[in-house]
Amino acid sequence: MSTFIEKLGNRLWRGRMPAADTKAAAGPYVAINGLGRPAWSARNYAGFAREGMIRNAVVYRCIRMMAEAAASVRLEACAGREAVPDHPMLDLIDRPAHGRTRFDFFEHWYSTLLISGNVFVHAAAAGGQIRQLHLLRPDRTSVLRDGDGWPAGVEYQADGRRMVYDGEAVDGVDAVLHVKLFHPFEDYYGLSPVEPAASAIDIHNAAALWSKALLDNAARPSGALVYSAGGNLSGDQYDRLVGIFSSTDIREVIFSRGIGHLIVMNDVATFDIIVTFPSDDLNSVLQKFTTKNIDSLPVVKDDDHGILIGMLNRREVISFYNEKIQEMKSRANTNRL
Repeated sequence: MSTFIEKLGNRLWRGRMPAADTKAAAGPYVAINGLGRPAWSARNYAGFAREGMIRNAVVYRCIRMMAEAAASVRLEACAGREAVPDHPMLDLIDRPAHGRTRFDFFEHWYSTLLISGNVFVHAAAAGGQIRQLHLLRPDRTSVLRDGDGWPAGVEYQADGRRMVYDGEAVDGVDAVLHVKLFHPFEDYYGLSPVEPAASAIDIHNAAALWSKALLDNAARPSGALVYSAGGNLSGDQYDRLVGIFSSTDIREVIFSRGIGHLIVMNDVATFDIIVTFPSDDLNSVLQKFTTKNIDSLPVVKDDDHGILIGMLNRREVISFYNEKIQEMKSRANTNRL
């Protein structure tokens, strides 16, 4: 009859470790993966908005605080030094478009400026007067140039439609106002304040994801398997498990004095290993997981406890158990019917 662990099969085990050719080694052996090239987020409006504003609480709060503060500034219309409280421009700003207020319009304005470094405002006119103001998304807006390379308007694309604004909305007022921050190498677009901090934001986000994975599942795989060594390693020695190195082991020494010196796995690895066998039942496996709050258990041969044949993960074992319970309940309900 198949045991519990055998039923899990390849679904949960990490696969047999292949026998290796005889190799020379002078100390404990551990497999180490080298670092690959870093993966950075896209350096454009969508990337800055997604990785900065949406996924990073620090960036989000900074942008919101500055945008809300700037949007709260009271505006006045003046003729020379005299205030004009009933100026029509103030009415337009108070209600720039249907469903918009002055505050959320300018909060949108400054938030877009801080993410993109650019703001495009379309003035919609009718009857010779500006009736509404609309903010255009920077990632959908492109600056048009004339034959001499000077800005001559903008192109806006949305929902498969293309609109060109290259004239005046009313006399003396361009159809689109383009506000941009200084960029040392760009003639037509501003520099996003998020861009200089983008690398730091990516590292911060990646660290947050790694920490979440560590909390969820001890950043599985949580250990490095340590093998016995001494002169030449035979195929059997490569397959023989002698210790395990986990995140718990490194936490105990990571802040120790002298950590700058190289620490080999033999210094911090655990050699009193809790293992499980293909013949173990579910109850035995769960007891071993809870003995020392272990997240992963090595599966070794019944007749040779030094031969690793796979790894069991606690979360996956529990998930497998719950799945089987649901199947049993479903079959029981079906039989009643």
